[in-house]
Amino acid sequence: MSRYSRATVEYYQGIFQHFGSRGSVLTVVPFNQGSKQDVEPLVDYIYATLGMDLDYILPFAAVPENGREIDGLDDKSELAHRIMLVNLLRLLGAVKSKKASRHFVTHPTQSKVSLETLFQRWNSESWGEYLCLAGAVIGWTRGTGLMDATNTVAQDVESHGVRTFSAKEMAFNILGLMHPLLFSITPKITTRICVNINKKSKLQHAIARDNSADFKVINGVEAECVLQTLESAETIEDLAKLRDVVDLEKVCAITGFAELGPWGSSLDAKTNEPVDNKDVRGKYKKDILAHAGVRLIEPELFRGYDTKHKVFHHDQEIELTHDLGPLEVSDAEAEAEKFKE
Repeated sequence: MSRYSRATVEYYQGIFQHFGSRGSVLTVVPFNQGSKQDVEPLVDYIYATLGMDLDYILPFAAVPENGREIDGLDDKSELAHRIMLVNLLRLLGAVKSKKASRHFVTHPTQSKVSLETLFQRWNSESWGEYLCLAGAVIGWTRGTGLMDATNTVAQDVESHGVRTFSAKEMAFNILGLMHPLLFSITPKITTRICVNINKKSKLQHAIARDNSADFKVINGVEAECVLQTLESAETIEDLAKLRDVVDLEKVCAITGFAELGPWGSSLDAKTNEPVDNKDVRGKYKKDILAHAGVRLIEPELFRGYDTKHKVFHHDQEIELTHDLGPLEVSDAEAEAEKFKE
């Protein structure tokens, strides 16, 4: 892990002067990956101050734990795990948040990472369109501070057929994962998955429409009307058995006119007879107009409801712990609500 010092800055400056191309810029900033307070300010600096987006993240910060076994974890062990695991996840999460707020969904940041559990989370969570992972399996790399204790045996180990790498060799291998051809693989996979999901959704809608049309052709429009009015008085009687099962004083009900049942129709409250959709206007228009709009409550219509004993329900704030799923609307609704870009 590098220290932020004049020597470190001059080291990076020398690399930039030797390899930097025309128009390129190198920015070196202090960052302690063991500090939670450094994670978000670093990402803020990149996206807000510099106005840039990240193409790659190569988190190489590590702390050796020589001599510490599983039953002897100490403060240094906790620091090592915070640097190599917890704050690495925080860093990726902060980048995902910045990209999501700026709608950078077509330009995922590639991260070199050897935490295999992240691959499962990439598949199951919602940040795949903002970050893609290159699972570099880092081999035995000689000459690094983390591997100092094993450098003396590396040569003899290779005589047994084990391959070790110099720091330059491993750096070259990782740069290979950053080649545009390899980098483009994961975004293409993500895009293909989204396209396939949309195709399946459209196919299911088309099948449902075709099945409905076939039913009308084979059985006639009258049969469809019968299907839509299969709700019977016996079904309503069965619901009466639920009386006293729950405390209605603690039940919140939202009601209104024209709720559709499973078969596309409702029952007349007075006769318990099914009502076809086409008969609603002629049968109930007068009552609807008489009891619609802003008006005083009529106790006789509400079983003697007393407005002085009205129950108020306060709004409750609900925190969404995950992104909402995609919303499907018709072309007309999309145009009206300006959902289209």
